[in-house]
Amino acid sequence: MPPNLFLLILRYQFKTIKVMTTKIQIIREIILKNDSEIDKLKEVEKEIKSNRADELNQLFEKYFFDCLETGDSLRVGSESFDIRRPAERGDHSIMTIYVKDSTYSYETGNADKLAVSFYTTSHTDEYELRRMVTIGKVGQIILDFEDDILAGYNQIMVEYDKQLKPNRKAKWDLDKKNRDLYFEIESIQKAELMNKLESDGIEFAIEEDKYYRLPELDIRFDWSVRGVKKIKVLKKTPSGKSADIELQVTYKAYNSEEGKYEQVIKTDTYEKVRMDKIERMLSYNKSIIVS
Repeated sequence: MPPNLFLLILRYQFKTIKVMTTKIQIIREIILKNDSEIDKLKEVEKEIKSNRADELNQLFEKYFFDCLETGDSLRVGSESFDIRRPAERGDHSIMTIYVKDSTYSYETGNADKLAVSFYTTSHTDEYELRRMVTIGKVGQIILDFEDDILAGYNQIMVEYDKQLKPNRKAKWDLDKKNRDLYFEIESIQKAELMNKLESDGIEFAIEEDKYYRLPELDIRFDWSVRGVKKIKVLKKTPSGKSADIELQVTYKAYNSEEGKYEQVIKTDTYEKVRMDKIERMLSYNKSIIVS
């Protein structure tokens, strides 16, 4: 190859790698900007849910407050609430009221039933007897005002869903953009790696004497080469699915003259090795590739 042509090829490869690296940096900056916007949207969503929880808490207190004893509290969720009472080992849930959609439409605003859950016991101490009284009071409220409670609940959920939907969509859109950008980075890095593989070759770095950590490459289905320290593609087949490669292999061998083990490095070429096998080896060992 003429020297001038060789220099032109080197300059082109260097320029290509530099452009790719710059593009990755730009993409990462975009991802960071998107992440910042996602964090803001999460804070907005958190505030919306907090406001919704306050309104739901007010709704449930309106109907069930008179059922509570001094020290009782409500723990409100989007689809249920607990009545909790102080006990020897901290607050204890004495019952849970679930808001249900019996049609399983999964549409906001379609709740049409209140379901009650509580534990049963054979104990009849004062705590359990008072708990039973509370359960009875709650049951009576549900019998008398279930429709009103559900109407208030559905109204609150629909109102806040109108605020949450655009926020969630904006967040999902940014998440998707970031996933696409990460995929683009992987594609660029793969192209850089393939470019290096076909030019200077790719080396692997290990701690001294830990040759067992070097990659193993499948040459054929029944033949593999261990201790690969460097790999280089010499020539690809017209389809690009196979390549002639050069492998630099290192291992320890016993030197009988010196009476000790020594490092051996040898270079061999192999014809028509599948590119998917090479790519798989590079992927498995990317953490030890010399950059």
